[in-house]
Amino acid sequence: MDKATRFYRAIFPVPVGVNRYKMRRNHPHRVSALLPLAAIGCMVGCAGGSNVQETPPTDDSFRVVTVAEGLEVPWDIEPVSNDRLYVLERPGRVRVVQGGQLHSGTYATVPDLAVAGQGGLLDMALYPDYATSKLAAVSYTVQDAGGYKLRVARFRDTGTTLQFDRVLFEGSSKGDPAHFGGRMTFGPGGKLFITHGERHDKQLAQDLGHVNGKVLRINPDGTIPNDNPFSNTAGARKEIWTLGHRNPQGIAYDPARGLLVVSEHGPSNYDAPRGYDEVNILERGANYGWPQIWGDRTAQGMRSPDYFWTEATAPGGLAFARGSLFVPCLGGTALYRSAVSGGRITGMSRITSDFGRLRAAAATPDGTLYFSTSNGENGSRVDKILKLVPQSAGGSQ
Repeated sequence: MDKATRFYRAIFPVPVGVNRYKMRRNHPHRVSALLPLAAIGCMVGCAGGSNVQETPPTDDSFRVVTVAEGLEVPWDIEPVSNDRLYVLERPGRVRVVQGGQLHSGTYATVPDLAVAGQGGLLDMALYPDYATSKLAAVSYTVQDAGGYKLRVARFRDTGTTLQFDRVLFEGSSKGDPAHFGGRMTFGPGGKLFITHGERHDKQLAQDLGHVNGKVLRINPDGTIPNDNPFSNTAGARKEIWTLGHRNPQGIAYDPARGLLVVSEHGPSNYDAPRGYDEVNILERGANYGWPQIWGDRTAQGMRSPDYFWTEATAPGGLAFARGSLFVPCLGGTALYRSAVSGGRITGMSRITSDFGRLRAAAATPDGTLYFSTSNGENGSRVDKILKLVPQSAGGSQ
């Protein structure tokens, strides 16, 4: 760590965020990556000068309401309607929250699940035609002779349980049960986008012959679109949409603006200096640089982060709600709200840090945001589903 880094981290020990567009315009040198965010209003409206704020500004326009508790590592929240949520607990259970109440029983148990390390039941994405097809994509980890791997399968919602239909995708096997990715969203054209971690093989993130460290794009039936960016590249996996990712733990699509956004964990000391977690707007065929670049580093043909923190925050799932992007963080133990304008991430504010590690976020069709804690990693059922309520809504917590 250079002197400038040590100096700024001594002054600003809390997570610090950097926006690459403002950083490059106002602070072209490396020291700029150590400067914290300006308030969102200044990030959007100030012309010229330094945009400097000791911490991301606090957003006190919301309060938090507990909706459900007694859960075990809820890795995903999937809204079915404004009134009904599916909650995925990592040990393999799908739970139901209906009318603001957690059902006591288990709605479904995913078969062939292997729970180990960071593996287990990870994510769900309802098909765009779910109202009639009742289909959902579910990601989870399984075990074979080579170790643990990510699987994405299609399930049918019968109204009383989830019924396995078919496997859509399987990733690479490895004995180390970590860095699976496994986040999903249906995006432009109704295609299914899947994040796949580099599985602690960082060089594979740049290898088009492997799915490690990639965001993938497949058809709803598991086939591969013929217009993917590397469809005609010899030796390349045809599912690949973007490359150069480390451990992408969130993905979200905003159809109103056509934005596909991913969050990912940065280095953890053993592979590069700790920190530099990222939020990126995905572009077709783009290379996001891991392991060659992180933070404000640059390299020809590689895309620097749209937004990054210098301190480790470990962003989890992502959700768009009422025009903003919400980012729950594990290491930063906070929920962040991001301003997105003109296809760029233009600021980040901190909403709450009162609930420990935060994992998943999701919005119902009416724009209500739900998010989950992730404090029960030792097997205890201490986790919660929380709801964000505007202060103007009134009422008590």
